[in-house]
Amino acid sequence: GLQGQRTRVHVGHIAQVLERRMQDLHGHAVGFTLLVQDDLWAVRADPALLHELLWHLCTRALDAQPTGGHLTVTIRNVSNEAPVIGAAGALPAGDCVAIALRDSGLPVTTDRLARRAAGERDTPDDAWITRVLDIASSHEGVVRVEGEETGKRTLKLLLPIAEPRDLSAWHDPEPDATLEGRGELILVVDDEH
Repeated sequence: GLQGQRTRVHVGHIAQVLERRMQDLHGHAVGFTLLVQDDLWAVRADPALLHELLWHLCTRALDAQPTGGHLTVTIRNVSNEAPVIGAAGALPAGDCVAIALRDSGLPVTTDRLARRAAGERDTPDDAWITRVLDIASSHEGVVRVEGEETGKRTLKLLLPIAEPRDLSAWHDPEPDATLEGRGELILVVDDEH
C-alpha cells in the first residue's frame, strides 16, 4: 500500500544513496549529477516509497538515453506564494521541497502525465507513471512537467515540508535516556571498501 510509515526525511540523503546505485548500475555511460541545497528542509514521508519514486524517475530517464546523455537531479527548498497545480492534484501555497529532473531525453510529457492521472493508459510501460503519481499524491505532493521539447523538459516533484522546518528544533534522545528495542534483529550491510 501507499500508507507506509511516515517520518521526517531528508530527501538529499535518499538521493545520495540512489546516486551511488545509479553509478553502479550505469557506470559512466550516462552522466549523473546530483545537486542538493545545503540547508534542505525535511519532508514527512515514507523513506522506502520516496526511494521507489526517485528510482522510477531516474531509471526511466536514464533508460530513455540508451546511447548516453546526462541526468541532473536538483533538490532545493521552494516557497510558493500560490497553489501549485500538478498532474494529480494541487499543492497549497507555502514551503516545500522541489525535486527536479532534467536530462537529454526525459520520457514524460505534460499530456502523458495528465492521461495517467485520469486513469488512461496507452502502453503497458506506463504503469510506472501511475505508481509515481500515486506515491506523490499519497505524500500530498504534486508532479508536473515544465517544457515540452525533448531535451529541454524538466520533471518536478514538489513535496510539502515537515514541521518544524528548522532541523535544530528536532530533538535526539537525551544521552542518558534508555532506549528500548522490541526484540527485533537488525542487519547492517556496509558496501564501502
